[in-house]
Amino acid sequence: VHIELVGPGGLVHADDIRIGLYGMTPNATYGIRTHPAEEIYVMLAGSVWWKRGDDDFSQHHPGSRSYHPSMMPHANRTEQRAFLSIYAWQGDISTDQYLYAGVPE
Repeated sequence: VHIELVGPGGLVHADDIRIGLYGMTPNATYGIRTHPAEEIYVMLAGSVWWKRGDDDFSQHHPGSRSYHPSMMPHANRTEQRAFLSIYAWQGDISTDQYLYAGVPE
């Protein structure tokens, strides 16, 4: 689940950045996706596994970050614990070229 706080559809309108909250329930996966925006997630609570490019999934805890350059394929999943993060997009924040490729094997 996510909520955009600042951005084109946010509570505070901005055309050049997206900032919001993003989290997942336990035992969930959000598959491989790419987009032109450069993005960063800062973990606030819980535990999440991030996959970046061709790397294996790596676990992240509160205070850690996951950075995704423009068009880098990435995915995330949870196990027994949910997680919550804050995210920011910059650069080309349009969702016109957002591509979802499904759950990684």
